[in-house]
Amino acid sequence: MGKTFALVHSTSVVVAPLSEVAREVLPGVEILHYCDDTLLRDVRRAGKLTPAVARRYVHYVTLAEEAAADAVMVTCSSCNRVAELAKPFVTIPVFSIDEAMAEQAVGCGCAIGVVATVPTTLEPTASLIGRKAEHAGRSVEVSTCLASRAFDRLIAGDPAGHDEAILDEVRDLSRRVDVITLAQASMARLQPRLQAEVSVPVLASPRTGFERALAVLGLG
Repeated sequence: MGKTFALVHSTSVVVAPLSEVAREVLPGVEILHYCDDTLLRDVRRAGKLTPAVARRYVHYVTLAEEAAADAVMVTCSSCNRVAELAKPFVTIPVFSIDEAMAEQAVGCGCAIGVVATVPTTLEPTASLIGRKAEHAGRSVEVSTCLASRAFDRLIAGDPAGHDEAILDEVRDLSRRVDVITLAQASMARLQPRLQAEVSVPVLASPRTGFERALAVLGLG
């Protein structure tokens, strides 16, 4: 029997691009999507992951297990802690899309930059990198940078404005760090362009997250 992999999303913006990555990295794997736009909406309103959002997120993870998923990936960087919170409630692997990227960043240097378009993503991503560094026995300094209004421009149908806002911030941050991480899946399509503009590595989570799924599912 083939493998089934579930994705829990907090915004519909990422469904199409992540579906494309899934087809490339996990051919033959059945992909289940659980998407609730109110999750990110409520996190943005509160400015952080709230107990109510965490409960709903965990609920979707349990639904995925009931649907016979072999593993679940949390795709929202603002809610990456949900992966840990959900583990006691299911018997299948649960992990964040950003975990592999964070580990890779720790291996690239001591000065790590985090770029986000949603304010609530900065602290969770920086914290995740810090935990991965501690686990690896390394000392790192994390610098965070918010590309103001970029996400709103994307939602409003202005991808060019979204891209330019991010590019400006990445150029500036690259002068002060050893590596840059893009903290949201919605930014990943810009990785090749950004990498061409700066001299430090620019990391994006979706592909590394799906590559992690290969190992978790026993396929690679």
